[in-house]
Amino acid sequence: MEKIIIERCGRSCFNVIQGDKYSDQLGFEEMLGLIAALTMPKEPPCIHWMKTKQDHEDWRNFRL
Repeated sequence: MEKIIIERCGRSCFNVIQGDKYSDQLGFEEMLGLIAALTMPKEPPCIHWMKTKQDHEDWRNFRL
């Protein structure tokens, strides 16, 4: 397991460091996107939230 380090390098830029690699002066949104990409599992479990309207209705009716 490698550490991920976030450095603030000024008022509005960040460096993300992992092992011997690092970003160079990312904006806030870019830094968040990179952290998400570095930490997301190969098969993200959140994909199961995407369903058709019928799937959502079936799930709601099943739980009631």
